[in-house]
Amino acid sequence: MLRTVAGMKVTGEAFGPRLRTALDALRLGMRAVDSAIARPLHPGLEVLAGLLADRAIPRRQSGSRLQRAYPAGGVCLHGTGLHPGLMVEQVLLRMTALLDEVHEVRFLEVGDLSAAPDGMWGGLESLGFGMPLPAVDSGHAIGLMQHFYFDAVLGDVAHALYGAWSDAVRVERHLYPVPARVRVRAGGTVVEPGTVGAIHMIYRGYLGDHLFMTNEECWHVGQGNAHLGQDHPSSPAGGHVITLDGHPGTIEMRNEMDAEAYSADWSAVTDISVAAMLGVVPELCAAPPGVVMPDLRPHYLLESS
Repeated sequence: MLRTVAGMKVTGEAFGPRLRTALDALRLGMRAVDSAIARPLHPGLEVLAGLLADRAIPRRQSGSRLQRAYPAGGVCLHGTGLHPGLMVEQVLLRMTALLDEVHEVRFLEVGDLSAAPDGMWGGLESLGFGMPLPAVDSGHAIGLMQHFYFDAVLGDVAHALYGAWSDAVRVERHLYPVPARVRVRAGGTVVEPGTVGAIHMIYRGYLGDHLFMTNEECWHVGQGNAHLGQDHPSSPAGGHVITLDGHPGTIEMRNEMDAEAYSADWSAVTDISVAAMLGVVPELCAAPPGVVMPDLRPHYLLESS
C-alpha cells in the first residue's frame, strides 16, 4: 500500500499543502527500503509498514459491530445513489436475469462536471482537469479514491453472479486523460485547449483469469470537451451504457441525456440519486432494525377483483 501511495499523483489543493512534501519523503523512504542494503530488513519493515499504513489509512472494519448496533439503536441502514447504488446493484443485476448464463458485464457512465461546485471533491483541478496531460494517469489520486468504492461494486457483482467473495476479486485500474478542444470556465477552474478536458477511468474485475466486469467512468468539463467513443452515449451531456454478454446472446441498454435541454441548474445524477433515496424511505420505516438491501428476486402481486 505504501508503495502505491508513494507513486500517487496529486493536482490542485484538495489534500492540503503538506501532502506533496509527505509524498516526496515517502518516495525517498521507499527507495531506501528497496535498496540492496535494506533487503535483509524487509521482514521487519513489512510489519512496521503495515502499522504505519493502518494509522494513516485505517483498514475497513467488518460489519459485525454495526450488526450489533442496529437492534440496540432500533435503526435501519440502507445505502443508495445513482452509482454506486441504483445503476449496477439494481438495474444491471436485474437485467442479468434475462440471460441463462452471464459471461461478462460492462457499465459505462459519462458525465459533464462543468456544473460541479468548487468545493466538490476539492475542485476540478484536484480531479486533474485543466492540468497538463502528463499530470493524470493511473496513479492520480482520483483513480485511487474511486478504486476504494468501485472495488466494492465489483465485489458485489462477483458475489451476486458467481457466489464469489470480494477477497477473490482482482481489480485492475487504468486512467487516461483526453485533451480539451474548447476553453471552458467552470467555477474557479479554467480548462484551456490542450489541457485535461476529459478523464476516462477503467476498473476491470477478475476472478482468476476471468474478466467478469468492466466499470468505466468518463468525465468531462463542458459539452465541447465530451469524449464520445464509439461505444459511448452519443449525447455530450452524458449518459450510461450497460452491456451484458452471455448465453443465449448480448443485451445492451443506453440512457442518453437530452443535450439541448441540459442545464447547469439541473443534474440528472443528483435528481436520480435523491429519487432513489426518497423512494426507499417507506420501506426503511417499516423494516425491522438492520441492514436493508435490494431484493433482486422477482416480485408478484395477486390480482384482486
